[in-house]
Amino acid sequence: MTTIQHPVTQTQWTLPAAVRTPLAPSLSDILDATGPLPPHSLVIGACDDGLHIFLDLTDPRPGSLLVAGDAGCGKTKLIRSILASVAMVNMPRQASFAVIAKDLGEYRSFSGSPNTLTMYPVYHDKAFELVASFTELTEQRRTGRMRGAAVVLAIDDLGSLWETMTSELRDCLAWLVQHGPESGVWPLAALDSRDIVEGKVPSNLLQRFGTRLAGHVADPGWQTYLTSGVALDPPIAGAQFYARFDGRWTPFWIPAER
Repeated sequence: MTTIQHPVTQTQWTLPAAVRTPLAPSLSDILDATGPLPPHSLVIGACDDGLHIFLDLTDPRPGSLLVAGDAGCGKTKLIRSILASVAMVNMPRQASFAVIAKDLGEYRSFSGSPNTLTMYPVYHDKAFELVASFTELTEQRRTGRMRGAAVVLAIDDLGSLWETMTSELRDCLAWLVQHGPESGVWPLAALDSRDIVEGKVPSNLLQRFGTRLAGHVADPGWQTYLTSGVALDPPIAGAQFYARFDGRWTPFWIPAER
């Protein structure tokens, strides 16, 4: 596997008719049907054609991931599902994750996972130190001074973190978003559409994310902005997102964690 895509050779798992409503298969269902995924992989979502969308953490071409949409569209739910798939597919020496979250309680269930490196609230000094340390780790790997597991840095939410950072740390984060995946460090950030509308996060930062996972946005204009000018049927809030690959935007369902 080389990028975000439909796996061509794996077993199809046809979604039941009930999935046309806001229901989704679990990660366990997907992995049971397809068989084990290769190490350094994660699951992003399930599609109506019976194939799931995954990410190969050894291939940097998709770039960092931005999960964007209105409040209540399912951003945290999707990030939780992605992190759960990291833990289900990988040994800690293959892939791990760290979390910076506005509401850390949403991620408490991951505190005992061997794949969890650390978790901090958005406004904690340790969260800023974590961004700096991951920037340093990326630079060390780029120069060949350190190797190790793939690491996902989940940021929920990006707007709250950005507004509390110094200009130096903002530069670190912007650099990490652009260059991290080349060294196996993968920013995965949630952003409320309101923060885009209000200009809380600069557009030049958003442009550094290679992959957008677009959730429901009530304003059609901003929905189109997230999908790079392409008008799409609104995804179902809390259950469905769009991802762009193979030159087209494809809707997918958020897999249940279990």
